[in-house]
Amino acid sequence: DAAMPKRINVFKLDYSDPTHVVALVSWLGVDKKKVLEEASTIAYTIANNAKMTKTIAIRAVDPGAPDKDADSAMWWEAKITKAQATRIDKSKIADYALTRYIRLFDGCKTTAADMAPCTN
Repeated sequence: DAAMPKRINVFKLDYSDPTHVVALVSWLGVDKKKVLEEASTIAYTIANNAKMTKTIAIRAVDPGAPDKDADSAMWWEAKITKAQATRIDKSKIADYALTRYIRLFDGCKTTAADMAPCTN
C-alpha cells in the first residue's frame, strides 16, 4: 500500500487449497498508462513478501465506478505465477513493464480501448 496509498481496495489470500495459495488484489487505477507498471509493482511485492503464494490475480478498476467489484469497473486484469513475478526487477519496472513484464502475465484482459493491448 505504500506505493499506492489508499488505492488497494481488495487484498485476499485464498487458502482453500493450502498447496496452492492465491493472492487476489484489486486496486484503483489512476492513470491507464501506468496500469502495467502498477501491476508489475504489485506482483513483485507479493512474490517477495507473501512467500506461500503460488498465483497472483490482479485487477485494476476504474476509480469512478459506482461498484468497484462489478465487471464493468474493470480496466485491466491478469494472473501471474510467483515464479514469473520473481523475475521482475523492481528498479526496471518503469522501463520494462510495457515491453517485457507484460509477457509474464497470463489471461490478460482489458476493457479500456486506450490502454496497452494484452499480449496473450
